[in-house]
Amino acid sequence: MSLISSRRGFTLIELLVAIAIVGLLASVVLLGLGGARLKGRDARRIADLRTVQNALEFYISRNGVYPNNTGNWIALTTALNNSGAGRIPTDPLNSGVNVYSYYTNSGVQDFYVLKAMLEDISNPVLQNDIDGTFGSLTCDDTVTAAYCVRGGL
Repeated sequence: MSLISSRRGFTLIELLVAIAIVGLLASVVLLGLGGARLKGRDARRIADLRTVQNALEFYISRNGVYPNNTGNWIALTTALNNSGAGRIPTDPLNSGVNVYSYYTNSGVQDFYVLKAMLEDISNPVLQNDIDGTFGSLTCDDTVTAAYCVRGGL
């Protein structure tokens, strides 16, 4: 008689233990990546505003003034798309406070301000952006992580 068991497969307990271990490892990995995903979204926001700055410079070279649709990102993207400036991005989350904003001085339209809300209030890029109030646009990174850039003539 052989001492080798003819049993094949796993018991229910062995399967449950393996699933629990895999679930625990997956949750640890997801928690560890949360900060990286946040930083990735912030990096995209900064790059998106640079893309829009380039599109605005293209627009002014054709029209002589910046688009006059303060606060309305959809109208801005429509104006820039119609000018041939290319695809204009939206915020990675695009809801709540996480939407891009635009301001230009009505009538004159010789400068603009773009705003994005970053998720990391300690992001070093906030030290080099502009601060202040432009129309209804508040660029204050002492309380919130409002990242604002200004461009113009």
